[in-house]
Amino acid sequence: MPTIRLLDREADYTKLERFWYDIYCVGRGVLLDKADHDLKLLPDPLVGGSNAFVAEDVDGVCGSVVTTYSSDADIEEYERFYEMCRVPQHPHTTSITRKLMVSRRYRGSRLGVALACATFELALSDGITHNFIDCNRPLHSFFQKLGFQNHSDWKVHADFGEVRVMLLRLAEDQEYFHRIGSPFARKHASEANHVAL
Repeated sequence: MPTIRLLDREADYTKLERFWYDIYCVGRGVLLDKADHDLKLLPDPLVGGSNAFVAEDVDGVCGSVVTTYSSDADIEEYERFYEMCRVPQHPHTTSITRKLMVSRRYRGSRLGVALACATFELALSDGITHNFIDCNRPLHSFFQKLGFQNHSDWKVHADFGEVRVMLLRLAEDQEYFHRIGSPFARKHASEANHVAL
C-alpha cells in the first residue's frame, strides 16, 4: 500500500499539480482552460489553505484528497453550487472535499477509501460537522458506501457535466455509518477511544 501523508500548508505542490493535470486534463479532458499546458500542471488556488493528503509509492504520486474548511478560505463559488447555506452550521464547522482520486494502477484498490478516511479523521478531530462533495454518476455509489447522502438532485457543473452534491454529517451520522458498514464508523470509534484516554 502506498504511503499517505498530510502536506504542510507551505509545501511545494508541484508534484500534486502534475498528478492532477494527468488525471483531469489528460485522462478526462476537463479543466483544460485552468491548466498550465507548457509545464503540464493544474494549479489549485485553494490548496494552500486546505488540508491536502498525498499518496505516494515508488513511482511517485498515486493519490490525493483535499479538504478545505469553510472558515479558512473564500469558497463562494462552492457555497452557491453546493447550497451550503441550507446547513445551519455553515460556515463555522463545514468543509468541502475535492480531488479525491487515485491513479489508474490503484483503481479498484482500497487506496481511495484510505485517503477518504485520512481526511475524515482529521476533519472530525478539528470539529468539522458537515462535509460537501460532488461526484459524477460512476462514483455516486462509492460515496454512498462511505456515508455521504444526497444533498441535491443531479445538476450540471460547468467543468464536469452532470454531478450530484453529497453531504457527510461527520458527527451526527455515527449510527448510520455503522448500519451501512462505512469505514468512517471505525474512525469514530478510534476518535472516541483517543478522547477517553
